Amino acid sequence: EEKSFSKYFASAYKDTSFAVFSEKDEKYISEAISVSNNLSVKGDETFGMKFSSLLPFTSENVYACKIVSTILKQAFSGTAVEYGKTVECKEVFDILPKERFSISFILRPVSKNGVPFFLNVSDVFVIRKKLRSVISSVIEKGIKDEQLEKYKAFALNSISQSSDSPEGVINNVILRYAYGKDVISYYKDAVESITAEKILKILKGLEEGNKSEYIIK
Repeated sequence: EEKSFSKYFASAYKDTSFAVFSEKDEKYISEAISVSNNLSVKGDETFGMKFSSLLPFTSENVYACKIVSTILKQAFSGTAVEYGKTVECKEVFDILPKERFSISFILRPVSKNGVPFFLNVSDVFVIRKKLRSVISSVIEKGIKDEQLEKYKAFALNSISQSSDSPEGVINNVILRYAYGKDVISYYKDAVESITAEKILKILKGLEEGNKSEYIIK
């Protein structure tokens, strides 16, 4: 309805689709509108960004993407905290209709009562240009060997914990028998085979792939 739709706000760029979220429950409504121009509409302080790239669903790529998510969450959090924002990270590795890795970040304002006086609490339009450059900055800095080893150790611990949980067991069974994807057998070998070049390749894919932004009012 026109009345309710007036509550939805979005911003998109770089010939991509944009997601529109509702004021009430922030649930996904639409991601099927192609946009060729830069759109800027007035909105509130809660801001989201999504990056997506085609990527084969293999054990190595699945676990490499877990490392990528950890790296990007740290990078986005480091930028957001300067402006009094918290960051929520969500990742999805789709199999159908195409194998694709997507990662999104939702930035929400911290209560002004809890923000130190030296932080610059700004409108999302002030910080979005800096946020857009986070991935390219990570690529430019590169991934050092000692950093990668720490990320691998974290990934192995996370995989071990999740695979032992009921939800993890069910997910792995579904992947194996419904989609023919075995990501749990020899997972240690898959993680150990991940290189810095692999991580940077995935990051470049996200940087050059589909991007979307949205504002929740």
